Amino acid sequence: MRGYGGSELSAAHAAWSLDVLADDVLAVADAAGLDRVHLVGESIGGTIALYCAIRNPERVRTLTVSNGGHVGASIQRVQAWKRTIDQQGIKAWSDQFMRDRFHDKALDADRYRWYAAMQEGWKRDAILDAIGVLVGTDLSSRLGEVGCPALLMHPDGSPFIPVDAVLDLYKRLPDARLQVIAHARHGMPFSHAGECARLLRAFLDDTCP
Repeated sequence: MRGYGGSELSAAHAAWSLDVLADDVLAVADAAGLDRVHLVGESIGGTIALYCAIRNPERVRTLTVSNGGHVGASIQRVQAWKRTIDQQGIKAWSDQFMRDRFHDKALDADRYRWYAAMQEGWKRDAILDAIGVLVGTDLSSRLGEVGCPALLMHPDGSPFIPVDAVLDLYKRLPDARLQVIAHARHGMPFSHAGECARLLRAFLDDTCP
């Protein structure tokens, strides 16, 4: 994602959109010389991956969505995050978000500190611009256009996307399998990394032997 890790952040308040972020994904595939990819998206990355599979079906061999959805965020959430960041700082926002990501004692102390430190390094505009892309997004009417096999991995305790929402996504996709992972929140790919990796490996083995 733009503004995370080693990726540069474009000018503040630039016009981010699903099209812009999908273009970024395909630019990475192009740079790697890949015509078709096994695309895995997490959180907002799951929504971007869904959109890639709809918009550029010839580029996506399989689709995996991890704790992501086809219907986006509300403006209220964006406003709440902005208020917390601007009034209390990134660390205060991150401290709140960590409770949304992990159950108590889901991680040992070292892994918890590492994850919190990485999250506290995120840039304000990258956080707000990314979630802003999700506001009003609804891919429901186009999900039938996804022509590749899809795997949906979802936590049973997401504070953002209830299980009923991912069930709706599952029913709308032509060729999908769903696995709900117990005792997990929005940080599922980290707290339940081994289980997620095994599910993905089995999915790829089944669909692309």
